[in-house]
Amino acid sequence: MKKSPITRITAGILGIASAATLGVAQEAQAGRVEATASLTAEDVTVELTDITGTTSVIPLFFDTVNGSAFVGPFPGKIGPSDSDAYANGPVQCPVDLAGAASANVPNGFTNTSSSVNCVTNIATVSAIADTAIDGDGSSNGIGAYTIFSDEFTVAAGDFLDFDGIANILVHGIIEEYEPGKMKTAAADFLGTYEIFLDGDLVFAGPELDFAVALVNQNGEEDIILEDIDFDDLGVDYTFEAGGQAEIQFSARSQVSTSSMQGVPEPSAVISLAAVGVGALVSRNKRKNSAK
Repeated sequence: MKKSPITRITAGILGIASAATLGVAQEAQAGRVEATASLTAEDVTVELTDITGTTSVIPLFFDTVNGSAFVGPFPGKIGPSDSDAYANGPVQCPVDLAGAASANVPNGFTNTSSSVNCVTNIATVSAIADTAIDGDGSSNGIGAYTIFSDEFTVAAGDFLDFDGIANILVHGIIEEYEPGKMKTAAADFLGTYEIFLDGDLVFAGPELDFAVALVNQNGEEDIILEDIDFDDLGVDYTFEAGGQAEIQFSARSQVSTSSMQGVPEPSAVISLAAVGVGALVSRNKRKNSAK
């Protein structure tokens, strides 16, 4: 299968930050807008057990793809700044991959990273994105990785075990929002697990799909999941037929914030809010295509 990880920045999720850079007054605005999304997973392994009880470890490959960090002040302010500094894959364990990107201006920052530590075939992986604005401006970031395998031969009745422990944090906060101003914070994490047999999708595990979004309101929203055991998520699979199998697990952390002085027309406010919140429920996931 051609590997197409769900790691590309799309206009949707970042649209609310981009739209907020339209011409507005340049008066400074106090308060903080922050969003964070992260996943760390430890002891990631894939094992295949045949009907005789013989277990073998499936070699893992990792793809740490290009991510980005961006901080964009409004016209007349310093910036913009952005960076792309991620390691390139794919590589097979035991080679490590690590990458990070960051951007800063006087009123904001964005930090993103993704890393793979697989000195043995037991891997530790992470995808992190963190951004904040204090004053007028916008920022966004993404950190992502993909785990996949080469093709391996299976027979009917073979059992595939994807194992590991994960911790997830999705966080958004707006402080000192005042009516007559515009502030947004959005963060989301998405993880998918799929198994293919002879090029066809035969199993899709439950999505790890968590998002928070705040629009023009003071408040804080958190999703905190600790010590998630993949064995408890229903990701194990018994093959019903034999053939050439592949697996793929993708994780993406993505964040967006904006803060602006002045309020657009009511219809524009509604449109901006719809873009920001709608982007978190419309994933624009890319399907795998055949080689």
